[in-house]
Amino acid sequence: LLPGIYTLTVIDDNACELRDTFEIASYTIDILLLVEPPSCNGLSNGSIDLELLGGYPNFSYNWSNGSGLQDLYNLSAGSYTCAITDALGCNIDTTIIVSEPDSLIVTPTINHIACYGENTGSVSLSIIGGTPGYNLDWGNIDTNNLFAGTYFYEVTDANGCVINESIIVTQADSLEVSFAITDAQCYATSTGSIEVIIGLNTGTPPYYYVWDGPNMFHEEGFAAEDISNLFAGIYQLIITDGNNCEHYVELVV
Repeated sequence: LLPGIYTLTVIDDNACELRDTFEIASYTIDILLLVEPPSCNGLSNGSIDLELLGGYPNFSYNWSNGSGLQDLYNLSAGSYTCAITDALGCNIDTTIIVSEPDSLIVTPTINHIACYGENTGSVSLSIIGGTPGYNLDWGNIDTNNLFAGTYFYEVTDANGCVINESIIVTQADSLEVSFAITDAQCYATSTGSIEVIIGLNTGTPPYYYVWDGPNMFHEEGFAAEDISNLFAGIYQLIITDGNNCEHYVELVV
């Protein structure tokens, strides 16, 4: 019989009549699910808690991962199908999707050091994925005043997922400079000279030279690398490279 209301009438030989009404209820099974996704991308600590309302106990369970239990634990992300059979052999299938957080991704933005030996490096991090909010641990590092080197950090999201990475702050090459000095040949004569020798593959060209010395001597420019016709005395030189880094030296002729 289909679900519905049925009336039964019984009449005996004396024409006595008995009438009654019966209801055949619909067969239903309601599935209640509590799905816990894995806490971190790639982990297998998700779960499915399955409860049934209706049907005829006892129930058997046949999961697509081979389990015959009512609930599933230690799950990775994916699709899970369960075929449920009650005591009357009635079947119902259900498919559950277990999701997972996106991968925790950290993208650093590094400002490297323009002048050798300075602590002008800095770094900032862009964090996506996982489960916000994030906790960032650099140790005791001031990320706005970095010397050249390798620095380690740890990011932890709200679910306790952790990523450990490092960044490298570089610096411009040091300027290696030497000088060939020719002293004045005689007292009070301007026969001295200074030649600047920049080490190969050092510093950051181009170089700008500013000279000051005795008798109001002054000369500057990109071509003022070497100076001549010098009197005896102390000459100050400032070399500024292509990163605007300065190198100061005093030389005696």
